[in-house]
Amino acid sequence: MKCKICGTENPDGLNYCGRCGSPLSPVSEMPMVPEGGVPPALQPVRKAGRNMNLIIICATVIVSLIIVAAVIYFVAADKQTKSSRAYEDDEDEIELVSHSASKSSNEPMSSIDVVANTDLSDSYVSTKWLQGLTKQELRVARNSIYARHGRYFQSKELQEIFGRCSWYSPYRSEIPTSELNKYEQANIKTIQAWE
Repeated sequence: MKCKICGTENPDGLNYCGRCGSPLSPVSEMPMVPEGGVPPALQPVRKAGRNMNLIIICATVIVSLIIVAAVIYFVAADKQTKSSRAYEDDEDEIELVSHSASKSSNEPMSSIDVVANTDLSDSYVSTKWLQGLTKQELRVARNSIYARHGRYFQSKELQEIFGRCSWYSPYRSEIPTSELNKYEQANIKTIQAWE
């Protein structure tokens, strides 16, 4: 039979059109309704596009959630990195000073050079020692801890001071707090409080 509405040929002998669901029998006949069901002519026609829209919506939601999670992760990681970095008050552009500029052993060392060469990595600084230091010497003492871990400084003054130390070998700009031992971390905090 041929459907009167859409013109589709229905070779399987069904009473309803397989394409549009309209009855193929004369209008006067009542269509057979399956028990507890809806006649095929009244059933909604499912389109492939509906499923595709659902897939696109689900994919969009999943991708959005992944992006939000990634942003949250990277923001948290950035905050953690910033909080774990050791800071130094920088003033000028980076300028490395050669170790060949060291003083000869015959010349007496200045108080700044003495402070710069003091190793603060194996004991806590004493209040008595800190009381005798100037503000500039306190700054050098705090940064000597970073210098011993290979930090180069943007401050021309600090770079020159540590450039005179025979042990100084700069190779990086940041020193993570996790690389500092308990004495170094405590000494930085104590010196900062005095500064």
